[in-house]
Amino acid sequence: MALPKLSERWVRIIVVIFSLAGMIALGIIAAVTEVERIHLWEAVDHSGERVEVEGRVIGIASSASGSSWCLVMEENTTMEIFIENGRPDLEPGTLISIEGEITMIGGDPVLTAQKAEDFQIEESSSVQKFEGDTVWGKTNYLTAVVQSSVHIGWMDQEVVIIPLGEGGSTERPVVLAMNRIDYDPRPGDILNVTAFFTGPRSAITYGDRSFDLLSRAETLTTSLLWLVNEMEASPSAAPLQPVTLEGYIRYPPGGNTLYISEMVEGGDISVRVRLPQSRPDLYRGDLVRLFNCSFSWDVKGMRLELVAENLEILDVHGPWRLNLGSMEWGLLDFVDCRVVVSGTVEVFVNTTRIMQDGVSLEIRNYTGPMGYCDTEVTGKLLYDQVLNTLFLESEAVTQ
Repeated sequence: MALPKLSERWVRIIVVIFSLAGMIALGIIAAVTEVERIHLWEAVDHSGERVEVEGRVIGIASSASGSSWCLVMEENTTMEIFIENGRPDLEPGTLISIEGEITMIGGDPVLTAQKAEDFQIEESSSVQKFEGDTVWGKTNYLTAVVQSSVHIGWMDQEVVIIPLGEGGSTERPVVLAMNRIDYDPRPGDILNVTAFFTGPRSAITYGDRSFDLLSRAETLTTSLLWLVNEMEASPSAAPLQPVTLEGYIRYPPGGNTLYISEMVEGGDISVRVRLPQSRPDLYRGDLVRLFNCSFSWDVKGMRLELVAENLEILDVHGPWRLNLGSMEWGLLDFVDCRVVVSGTVEVFVNTTRIMQDGVSLEIRNYTGPMGYCDTEVTGKLLYDQVLNTLFLESEAVTQ
């Protein structure tokens, strides 16, 4: 049976209908598959979703596997972008947009992109020269000297830098967060830095290409007395290079902090020192050498303190002259220290003890005279865990 022949008019109508239907279908598909653009601070609520973000590039860090990382910032929020293949050719300060999937790493959202070409440049970089306090929210380049540094995580450092002005003059310090860097800052190092300023005196960098090391500081070996005299007029006179010096521990150390003096008895100078970790083998009166010390501002105490890279014990434990009669708080601060105790030595219930003002202390290995009121015994104060008692291990006796 022959099919009816359509007129040209009907053919045109059918073509228009199918065209409209195709356009509507494409519109529906586009609406369904359209990627949502979010703010960086909203990323934590979109884990597992494909989204688009926009931010200003802080820096880029490459890896040996051919992948790379990019840190972007929007207002006060930063987020890392992991690029599976390649390194994007982007300058710090460039405003970009990119699509990718949000995953959570260590509690923080990370956007994963397939390749470096996925970045879209929204605004070119506008890096400017550092000019004092007029830098908030801008990417700036500057030359600066490192004042101090503290590890804040894997490949991350918090560094206090002093920008160098014209003719080498210094500005007020800037706290610089250096992220994903293979560099151990040392006080006195001089750097060229490209950093995004998050405040008038705070900035952030990312990746090894965000700075150039111009010169490495040499360690200054000096004395505590010289150091304090140099800084007497102003804290700004503190040396910018690392310092190695010697001193006596003035008080029983607590945790990873201690105080050192220029004389074993204490003297007129006392400086607080922060160590990388607690040292239970340190005692009051030890002569120590502190290596590669930098200066840090103790906000709570409103003072400068030394941050030591390492410590060596040169001479141990006093000896400290103790008055048993006035030691009402006990002798525990002097355990394992060499001490001098004076008094009358006598035998009480099969133990040899030295008595002073009604207070007695057991002495072991004593070979001196008995019954003299002005006997001085030098030895090491120890603790007997079995008998739960303190005793003096005698080394020398004088009258």
